[in-house]
Amino acid sequence: MNQENVSFTAVYNKCTVTMEFKKEWSNGIGYFNHAVSGEHAPKLPPKMFAKSMSPGGRRMIMVGTKFGNIVVFDRFRDQAPTQKDEGKAVFVYNAPAVLLDSGNWPFGSVLFEGEVREILSESFNPQPAQAG
Repeated sequence: MNQENVSFTAVYNKCTVTMEFKKEWSNGIGYFNHAVSGEHAPKLPPKMFAKSMSPGGRRMIMVGTKFGNIVVFDRFRDQAPTQKDEGKAVFVYNAPAVLLDSGNWPFGSVLFEGEVREILSESFNPQPAQAG
């Protein structure tokens, strides 16, 4: 996967593992902290990609790591499809604390397409897998 060709929408559309959204993933203020780790988080093996969508239509991509899941998602549910397609959409993410401590991005920070490319790039070496 070439980093320049990675976009949130492309990865979301190509992701073959779909997980039903669980309301327990939400922290109540628009983030999905509880999809990262804990009793309600999906148990994704490292490098496995899965997608989901909130009831309000916010897309989510989850990537398993040995520390828990990285969850990248639409920040706003009312982002127009044209914004999503033109790379003007706003994304945020939740990740395991040990990865946040690396200092790459502050917790829950706003991401634009460039940062999404970095998170979803081939450094994760996504591999097809089946959800358990």
